[in-house]
Amino acid sequence: HDFTDKGISIGAVNREITVRDTLIYRVGTGIAVKDGSYALLENNTLAEATVVGLHLYEKNAGLGGGRVNASNLILWNNQRDVLVENDSTLELTSSILQESILNHGESNLAVSPDFVHPDLGDFQLKPDSPARSAGLAGEDLGARIPADPPDAPVGFSAEFIDDGGVVLYWVDASDDEIGFELERATSE
Repeated sequence: HDFTDKGISIGAVNREITVRDTLIYRVGTGIAVKDGSYALLENNTLAEATVVGLHLYEKNAGLGGGRVNASNLILWNNQRDVLVENDSTLELTSSILQESILNHGESNLAVSPDFVHPDLGDFQLKPDSPARSAGLAGEDLGARIPADPPDAPVGFSAEFIDDGGVVLYWVDASDDEIGFELERATSE
């Protein structure tokens, strides 16, 4: 979030790319699919894009446009929600869009998703949001946030060593993270 380029760019004839449970906001373009690429988009929230939320197009002549099958999306408060150009195709179902471009699929809604506090970057759905249970198989629309955090490490301890350094020990209690960020404070 908070940059001027694309949140995600899929191009150069990529096949079977899946983007799921992703929140992209305050960017130039949320997701771009181009040049013969195919993407499956599920449960994503694309909000406050200054150019376009979802852009399908042909960038390099002869490669063809982007192809997208999307469901359970929220496209909201973008300069433009969707732009389908050239030889591109979009099948968009069970989604919320601010624009009245509901002709790209079935069961799309043009209602406010009722985010908790988007001005502060909180794009969780309010309890009474019309996006609740409105998706395929009764799922909530948009990115499912907050994502469940990984289990915290256990057995944390620190050992001070002679040269003034510290050795940290812990046992990783989860298998769904790629690392931990440690912070140091100089006060107690």
